Amino acid sequence: MLKRGQRQGGSTTVWLLAWAVLTAFAGSALVSAQTLPRFTAASIKPSAPGEVYMPRLDWVRDSGYLSVRLVTAPQLIAHAFLINQDNFVGLPAWAHSTRYDIQARMPAGTSDAQYRLMLQSLLADRFQMKAHQAMRPMKVAVLTAGRPGPNLRPASRNCVPVPRHPAGTFGPVKGTPTSEEMAGCSVSMAEVVAYFTAAAITPVVDNTGLKGMYDIDVIVKSPPRVKDESEIESLREWDLAAKAAFKKQLGLNLDFTKLVKRPMPVLAIDHLAPASAN
Repeated sequence: MLKRGQRQGGSTTVWLLAWAVLTAFAGSALVSAQTLPRFTAASIKPSAPGEVYMPRLDWVRDSGYLSVRLVTAPQLIAHAFLINQDNFVGLPAWAHSTRYDIQARMPAGTSDAQYRLMLQSLLADRFQMKAHQAMRPMKVAVLTAGRPGPNLRPASRNCVPVPRHPAGTFGPVKGTPTSEEMAGCSVSMAEVVAYFTAAAITPVVDNTGLKGMYDIDVIVKSPPRVKDESEIESLREWDLAAKAAFKKQLGLNLDFTKLVKRPMPVLAIDHLAPASAN
């Protein structure tokens, strides 16, 4: 179920592939490893107690190798299906506290879409995961085109993707204590909102009406965190900074302070077990 000219590797394509796996089954849908590509080798072990998970350091992937430390099953599911953890329900209590170290190998040149399907296969094989798709009302932000119009560069061959984000994907590329650069080569608006929906941020839906592919680069500037600032206050500052950056630099309205309720797909977990031993 590939869309948009059969492009692979983009966030939207992976999302569609993920839901294709789920909706291929009626009712309690098995995430079936028999129908998905597998890693050529995979090791899963319980993590050592007392360590702190740091996504940028503990999740490393190159063309043929994956190394993840201190990951929980919900984090693994969110990454495999490119969905926010708020977008799946039915997790057992142990899943939030039990952490694993994972090492896996895959063929060189494995696309982002195929890699995430391999993660889904790993979940079915080693965590005995079964799930189905459901729709639930959720609070979301809406991305719209501003006035007088968007300020977007059409996709070109001059855009050089960074290793962290191949062509067709959008997300953070580098950051400092006071700013975060978000970019993507040859991305659609659907792929922009897919990033926010997959990340641990408020889900976003696309209402721009823009159908083209664009090279996007936006810098979100926010003040450094102060000593006693709460996580909620920090996120609120980032929300306001993102709104200003998208408006001024891209001509798009992205307001996380005005949420609306929309039916959104969720992943309903029917069964999940602690990972089987190597």
